[in-house]
Amino acid sequence: MSSTLFQATLDLARIVGNVVEGMATAGSDTTLIDTNFQYSIDHTSAPIDDYYNYGTIWILTCNNADKTAIITDWVQSTETFTFSAPGAFSAACAAGDLYAVADKTYPRWQLRQCVNKALMSIGGWTRKTRP
Repeated sequence: MSSTLFQATLDLARIVGNVVEGMATAGSDTTLIDTNFQYSIDHTSAPIDDYYNYGTIWILTCNNADKTAIITDWVQSTETFTFSAPGAFSAACAAGDLYAVADKTYPRWQLRQCVNKALMSIGGWTRKTRP
């Protein structure tokens, strides 16, 4: 298990059962499009517009691997996720990039807060300072 906050928040979101994973078919540095995105149990339809707004997207592969962003818009008709600020990622998302998304039920700030609380409760570590 990786020790990064990226991986810890993704693992936590997976544990609470709030993650859908997919493969991009196109995108930019502020959008990811997945024209094959299917969320429903019967895999016949994607969620309604704005369903993922304020949720989290994790980029799993490509030049943006190990980066997350807050989803500011989800459009069902184009199956497009739009992320927070312009330039959210250093490179454009492209076909074949793997990603994971979670809706706003457990927002990124809350996932991070839970991971940090768990680390604090473990205790036993100190910050090392450099000379």
